Order: sequence, then structure tokens, then C-alpha cells
Amino acid sequence: MHRIISYHLPPDRIAHEPANPRDASRLFVYDTRTDTVSYATFRDLAHFLPSRSCIVLNNTRVMPARVDLTKETGGKVTMLFLVNEPARDGALPAMADREIRVGTVVSASDYSFDVVDQDRHIFFLKPRFDPQKLPYFFDGYGRMPLPHYVESKITKDEERSRYQTIYASGDSKSVAAPTAGLHFTERVFDSLKKHNIDVLTVTLHVGQGTFVPVTHEHFAKGTLHEEPYTISDDVAVELSRARREGRPIVAVGTTSLRVLETAHTHVYSGRGVSGTTNLFIHGDYKFSVVDHLITNFHLPGSSLVLLVDAFLRHKGARRNVTDLYEMAIRDGFRFYSFGDAMLIL
Repeated sequence: MHRIISYHLPPDRIAHEPANPRDASRLFVYDTRTDTVSYATFRDLAHFLPSRSCIVLNNTRVMPARVDLTKETGGKVTMLFLVNEPARDGALPAMADREIRVGTVVSASDYSFDVVDQDRHIFFLKPRFDPQKLPYFFDGYGRMPLPHYVESKITKDEERSRYQTIYASGDSKSVAAPTAGLHFTERVFDSLKKHNIDVLTVTLHVGQGTFVPVTHEHFAKGTLHEEPYTISDDVAVELSRARREGRPIVAVGTTSLRVLETAHTHVYSGRGVSGTTNLFIHGDYKFSVVDHLITNFHLPGSSLVLLVDAFLRHKGARRNVTDLYEMAIRDGFRFYSFGDAMLIL
């Protein structure tokens, strides 16, 4: 029988601001071979990884996609624009923090939108201005889409910097950060290089579905929400070579892991690929590519905590995810997006 994994987290264990500097966050290290747990600081990551490992990051960029808009009546509504989902006849999909009616006009200064349609909890907003100006709209009025449980203690400008990895590239198409990557600094990358650890990047644009709790419908369908991903030809070749040479592959975050497992045949053959993934990893899933995982501490009831539990099972771990989380809670680790990191060997 499928189960949703839950646990109790004291409110004071939720991180409301990132570590400063980034690599000062704590690192919970669990070696599944020896069933040993050790605590370190993230800047020491390279000391725990096997030499000649191949570490894989998700280089997606987060859009400041949460915008406060004003209705013609003067009422306020906050919209989260779903920037990696397709527009509908030029209308942008967005979620609202309250009910709004189709036909409403909402605006921020000179930027106005018509609410032209609704599909369940998704609204469609058509710009009354040149769509080419959308990047200026988000840059001027958008805030980073921090999860609802984060009561941010940093400024808007600091959020734009700190809720973004230092290696993010390309277009801004994510509505959540790949949070395991937030701990990385140039100092960490220099340390990895000194330990002969290669760094590769893939792309998965994180959608709003990452916030949706797992339901029995997910188990019945065997899938999650869809998210677009890309592995370049060059990266696929390097991953294929690493597999042939028996070098360990380390996924940084659940997003990188889902890309690698979704595209495992391309990884083995060294062929780049772009597509979408709705891969739901749980239970006795057999991993094809990833040997080790770096990840944050995730929400109870989420697909992410199920993925971590499945990875522990695959590794033959003697402790499950709730065992490890309870240890981390007792020792004061910080949880969720701005929290500390876990390394599973």
C-alpha cells in the first residue's frame, strides 16, 4: 500500500533566511554503506565525495514572478505567474491569492492585464501592453516566489540574489529555486576542482506543482506534474563517459536527479535531449544513473520527501528518511528552502 510520509517539525526549525555566507550552512552526511551520520559545514562538501566524482547541478533561473496588482475597484490581488507553462492565446497563466472574476482588469503602474479566462485555480491574464516588455514588468514589479512558509527576513533585493543559485543561466523560467544549489559558492567549486570532481549542469524549470502535496491520485496515475528539462549534447557525452569509467554521479537536488533518471537512456548513450518529465519517484524505484544525492530537508507529505526515502531504500540504508530527519531536528538543523543540506552517500 502506498503511503504519504509525514513528520512533525517544530516551527522554530523552519529557516526564514539563508545562511551567510551561503556555504556556512550545515551539512548532514549519511553514509549508507556504514550506517554512520556525521555533521559538517557545506564548504567542506568536497572532503566527503569520492575522488573523480561527477557532480550535476540544475542551472535554471528563477523569475521574480510574484506580483502585487491592483483591480479597477482599488482592491489588491497577488498573482504568481506560472512562467514555465504555456500561454493561452497570448494570455499568461497565473495563480491568485484570492478569487477574482473573469473580465477584471488588474495593473501595476502602466502595466495592465485583462483576466480573460479561468481553469480551476489558474487564471489567464492577457497583457494590454507589448508582450516584449514583460521582462521589464517582472524586473520592475516582481518579487521572488518564496514558498508560503518562509517569512522572509531579508530585503527584496537580497531575495533576488539569495533565492537564486550563483550559477543560474539562461531565461528565467522557474517559479521555485533548486534549493540544494543555493549552498554553492566559488569557494566550494574551487574545493571540488582540487579534489578532481567534475561539475556538469542540466536544466529543469521548476513549476508550481512542486508545492502541491502528494495525493492518492498521484499514486493511482503514477505521475507528477510536468516540467521541461534539457541535457545538452556535451553534458550527455561527459555523463556517458563517467558511467563507462565507473565514476560516481552526484545529483545536486531532486530536480537534477529527476532529469538524470528521466533521461537515463540518453545519459548512457551520450545523446543530448530536451523534453518534459512527470517522473514520480517513490517506494522501491530502481535508480539507473545517480549514485549519491545532495538535497535539502523537505516538507512532510511532499513528493520530494518520498523521493529521498526511495533513494535511501535503493541504497539499502538501515535508516529511513524520518529517522534521519528526527536526528536532524534534534541537532538543530534548519529545514526547507533556506535551510541546511543533506548528503546521502
